[in-house]
Amino acid sequence: MAVRRRRPRIVGAFSSSSGIGIGGRLDKLIQRFIVEGIGATKAEYALLAVLIAVAVIGAATLFGTTVNSKFEDQAAAVAKAGAT
Repeated sequence: MAVRRRRPRIVGAFSSSSGIGIGGRLDKLIQRFIVEGIGATKAEYALLAVLIAVAVIGAATLFGTTVNSKFEDQAAAVAKAGAT
């Protein structure tokens, strides 16, 4: 006969026994993240997504500045050619 291992009860800010009264599903979700360790993987994916977003924003800003400079140069050349 297999012995079922009980999950440890984690009492904290989101627990119904803490007096806040949230408890229920949120409490079980937080327990699952802590006990099963799946929260670490999701946190790593979130961090990776944030780093990729920062890199994309930085590249878009740099590229946008370069393109804007080229368009301003062309506009100045067209204005100069129209003045003569």
